[in-house]
Amino acid sequence: MKLKLPRLVIFSIVIGILLRLIFALTTYHGDLAALVLAGDSLAVKHQFINFYESVFTIGTQGELKLPDHQMTFIYQPLAYFIPGLIYLPFAGVIKGLVDGLLHINPYLLEGKSLFFPLLIYKLPLILADLGILFLLPKFFTKKKDQHLSLILWSLNPLAIYVSSMIGQVDAILTFFLVAGLLAFKKDRLYLSVFFFTLSALVKPIGLVLLPVVALYHYSLHRRLLDVIKLVSSGLLTYLLVIAPFLPSQVYRQYTLFAEHINKTLFAGIAISPGTLIPWFFVTYAAILVLLLNRRISPFYALGAALLASLSFTHFHPQWLVWLTPWLVIYLVTTKDWLAPLLTLFSWLVIIFSFEPSLTYHLFFGHNLNPITLSSSLASFTPHLISLSRAWIAALLLHFTLQKPAHET
Repeated sequence: MKLKLPRLVIFSIVIGILLRLIFALTTYHGDLAALVLAGDSLAVKHQFINFYESVFTIGTQGELKLPDHQMTFIYQPLAYFIPGLIYLPFAGVIKGLVDGLLHINPYLLEGKSLFFPLLIYKLPLILADLGILFLLPKFFTKKKDQHLSLILWSLNPLAIYVSSMIGQVDAILTFFLVAGLLAFKKDRLYLSVFFFTLSALVKPIGLVLLPVVALYHYSLHRRLLDVIKLVSSGLLTYLLVIAPFLPSQVYRQYTLFAEHINKTLFAGIAISPGTLIPWFFVTYAAILVLLLNRRISPFYALGAALLASLSFTHFHPQWLVWLTPWLVIYLVTTKDWLAPLLTLFSWLVIIFSFEPSLTYHLFFGHNLNPITLSSSLASFTPHLISLSRAWIAALLLHFTLQKPAHET
């Protein structure tokens, strides 16, 4: 689709790219160390199969020992393979940077206000972020809607924060979500399942979307075999990719069965001592029932399935970027700015409720210490923080109330 872009759109895209580049060079978060290690293991040492073990040493009793920097690979293979492949042309540059960027206060950043090699490490995330610009306009037929979607994503503060500031692989996950959503819109369900599975090979949350796609198809055609085929195609793709890593004790312990995967299941309804039904299961099952009975828009059922995993979880602020494509499409389609703006405000409140390493301490070259901002937010507005998290649950309800297109 060729777009003849107005000056305002071009200006927004240029500003968006410049902001991403500036923040990429001037901010650092300790979680980026995982990509630093991935670059060393994959791009420099070419450890494509055993990179999960590459950060460990073997103790005298044959036990696995973490290195001093305590950094491990906790995400699925594509979270490291995709950046690792993009780092290959820069292997000579990043080879000498590993030790200096693996610590909470990396010594390579001392005395600097910007550090150009950081752009290399954040490049895969920025490319995925900007890649969404090529996908979003395809959701709309009107040029003014296409243009608005470009402006909104170019200046999307969540996307900029995730890809260019803290440098998290959620940007790659979100790209695959948008690709899967676009395939779903075009009724190419197997391709949609494939892209959603790729997102799950970054972080496994994408697996919750496979039953949604399959039940949508079943609600239309009532063919159980098609449901099995759709879900199986995704699970088979997932298993084929992780199969080479399954023999690895490190992969099984720190990635496949890692404790952080169960965060979504913490909150629930206690029905007896020691027995709890997670709210995620309750809401997810309700979404599937609504979809099966064609009481919810299938497009928003996918977003609601992701929201169900966040609404009752003390989620990390960067996870909310998964939902931003739905919010952009919702805003462009309905011209309702309230829900997206409330979500953005809630995200800002939530992010400042975390430690300063996620906000002003990201700027490594400046001794920023706005104590009054963080302490006031933590001390006199705990209810605002709770209300902001509650809004995410309200957004889940808002998505579930979106009717199928033929009923609107």
